[in-house]
Amino acid sequence: METDTAQPPKNEADPQSPEDLVAARFEPIKRWAHATPGSIGKLAEVITAMSGKSVTRQMVGRWLNATNPIQPSHGYGLYLERAYEQLISED
Repeated sequence: METDTAQPPKNEADPQSPEDLVAARFEPIKRWAHATPGSIGKLAEVITAMSGKSVTRQMVGRWLNATNPIQPSHGYGLYLERAYEQLISED
């Protein structure tokens, strides 16, 4: 009895690692933040208002660092995305 052990071809559209997915989601935010003066501070203010906890611009800057970003924890990535959407809709 023969069994087919061949694997289906890998689909290039398959998701990558979680870090790659997060990086891809934050890429437009990074580009906008680095091109818009004062945007890191504005993001920090909006995230602080949304979360009710103090978020400094240094924290946001580390999340959006171009060479060595730190992933936001405790749901702050979602706050970052929502703050970005709010700020670009105001422009």
